[in-house]
Amino acid sequence: MPGKDLGSILQDLYDKLDYNPQLATYKNSLVRRVNDKYRELCTDHQWLFLQRTITLQLRAQVAGSTGITAEIPAANLRRVIGTGTSWRADMAGQTLTIGANSAEYTIQSVDTSNQYLYLTRAAPGAVAATTTWTIGYPQYLLPADFLALIALQARDNLGPLTFISRTTERAHDLEGIGSGTGTSFVAYLIDTIHDTGPTLAPALALQSGGNLDAATEYAYAYAWIREGREGPMSPETRETTDVANKTIRVTPASSLWRNPSGGGSPSLESGIYRALYRRDVTNDGGWIRITTLTDGTDTYYDDNALLPEYAPNLLEVDGPEWSGPCEQIRFWYTASADREIELVYHYQPPELVADTDRPHLPRSCESMLVDMVMEELTQKVGDTASARHYGQRVANNLSKMVARHIRRGAPPTQAGWKATHLHRGGRFSNFTTPTKLD
Repeated sequence: MPGKDLGSILQDLYDKLDYNPQLATYKNSLVRRVNDKYRELCTDHQWLFLQRTITLQLRAQVAGSTGITAEIPAANLRRVIGTGTSWRADMAGQTLTIGANSAEYTIQSVDTSNQYLYLTRAAPGAVAATTTWTIGYPQYLLPADFLALIALQARDNLGPLTFISRTTERAHDLEGIGSGTGTSFVAYLIDTIHDTGPTLAPALALQSGGNLDAATEYAYAYAWIREGREGPMSPETRETTDVANKTIRVTPASSLWRNPSGGGSPSLESGIYRALYRRDVTNDGGWIRITTLTDGTDTYYDDNALLPEYAPNLLEVDGPEWSGPCEQIRFWYTASADREIELVYHYQPPELVADTDRPHLPRSCESMLVDMVMEELTQKVGDTASARHYGQRVANNLSKMVARHIRRGAPPTQAGWKATHLHRGGRFSNFTTPTKLD
């Protein structure tokens, strides 16, 4: 028997409530409550079934040299033109220093085809082609679904890395120490980034030609991509096709900027990209990314191509990336050569949107979402007896989940073992002087 998807969870709630008015507003309200409880359940504990392992690529500093130059043209003071360079997409969000005064800028995005960098702020003036430039990697962006760090492991003979708190880093003034072995062996989290999303919904227009289905309502929204990270989505706009073979013209807000000294309308590239999403509302589909728009491309014609150009198959079609504030991690000292770090973390699964979306829960735990929502709803209408009943079911099932999916594998007789040892504070609370590693 297959596990529960969102549609099955909603049907269980309808059955228990003995109420299903077939109203979109009522269903949307229930979906919000399910997602609230889903988020609460997933974030309250570092479940074994919500852990991921990724490879974090550390980079050494890149610098100019003979024949490898960078310049900032007067025509667009946010653009840096590289000659002989091999600038990579992962430089977005990192730090560029350029010119005799070593002015520092944060990189907004990288046009790898043309070897352009775009900066988050305009330079005060043009910079002629120079070899006096560097790109450093002072911090690394953690995945958008990151909740908590569990473990760090170097993919060489260094073994586990020491993780410390920001408070400990401040106490030892690691950022103030400018020299060392050049090997990364201490890590700590730094500033959390709270991005804002677009306030303007995309404009839509129905046109002839294309492959959109007849009598189908489609929703569109977009998100800014800045410094290598995707922010919250814009408000959505909907359009319904009347007959088949239609195309919808989608126009999100422009990301061009106006040179303050030039006047006129915004016409210069800023390097802020826009991820464009579509959802089939009529057939209760989920959000999928259909394209990414660069500067100067403010219109997309959606003809409902089955597979977006960026995806090699349907299994690799992207959904929205943003799931909350972004975390960054810093390594001390910075890497003197490119190297890989294995990072294990507790992740936040995406919200349930379409009826076919399945929660990232073990089969035995799926019914807890129904009980958690029912506890809240019965409490809201004053049915305290039912609320206590569902609350007790939730408490009993939660204790079983902890035993199965947190403490699993830990010898119960092990002296000093505590569930809190799985949490970041328990695992990484001790700071010792690192030994030289290379």
